[in-house]
Amino acid sequence: MALLSFLIVLPMAPFGFKVHRWVTTILLLTFIVTTIYVWSAFPFSQENPMKVFFQQRVTVDLNDATQAPVALTTVTGAKQYMQSRVVPQIPSSWGSTVRCTTSTVSKRLSSCVWQTGLLPSPLGSSSTTDGRSAWITANATRTSSTSAVISVKGTNSRSCRVYFNTPINAFNVYEVLPNGTSVPSSQKMQPAYPIPSEGLTSLWMMGRTWDRQFTAEVSWMPPANGNGPSTFAGQVGCEWSEYESATLGLGLPANLTGSIPAFEEVLTYLPKWVVATKLSEGLVEVLGSFDV
Repeated sequence: MALLSFLIVLPMAPFGFKVHRWVTTILLLTFIVTTIYVWSAFPFSQENPMKVFFQQRVTVDLNDATQAPVALTTVTGAKQYMQSRVVPQIPSSWGSTVRCTTSTVSKRLSSCVWQTGLLPSPLGSSSTTDGRSAWITANATRTSSTSAVISVKGTNSRSCRVYFNTPINAFNVYEVLPNGTSVPSSQKMQPAYPIPSEGLTSLWMMGRTWDRQFTAEVSWMPPANGNGPSTFAGQVGCEWSEYESATLGLGLPANLTGSIPAFEEVLTYLPKWVVATKLSEGLVEVLGSFDV
């Protein structure tokens, strides 16, 4: 750029002494003013917005239906704008304790989390007491001292995960045949990517049909000293990424529509120079603990 600028100005050199000195002064002032503006102007606009990532996690007690679910809203974005300009615009954060920490995705991003009473209603089913029937059902059965069968089903979901407190070293995911029987699936880890020696701490199961029940048999290594935990524990979670509130005006029955009020709130109250999208885990993830 410097070389091209020099070549452009070079033909003017023989006539440069005839240019009034005020022209040079005006050009210098223009350079200073434009540089200050570029350095100090707000970098985002409605045409060039800042992207933030939304996720809501709902934790339910699978063993006690009387326990109310706990919903946490997480918004992740540029660190220097989240706590001062973005989060204060969202009403559900008012009066709540907002915790902003460095995101695990990137050190340049900040994730702000707060508790909210805005609960999702997949397919029109919502509940403030029995979260098991509203969002997720799960069952865990121990089959031996080092193995267990875990079943999980999410409402309006095609993706569920199992998080293990104790790493597993083998698993079998069951698939349902047309006759209704369940058999171990032939799908395993890719040949070039076996289960690592330290084991797996999570298992992600995805299907092509809605409301599918996922069943997996997992096993883990017994402790070397024989003094390991007496129970096998972890969390099950199902993801809900289908944002169906746009169908509310189509005249569909109430039981065929759903909504994510926390996401609607973010879309409504975010500044115009911010646009919201979802994390890879989905808009909503419902979690429940298990132990066998």
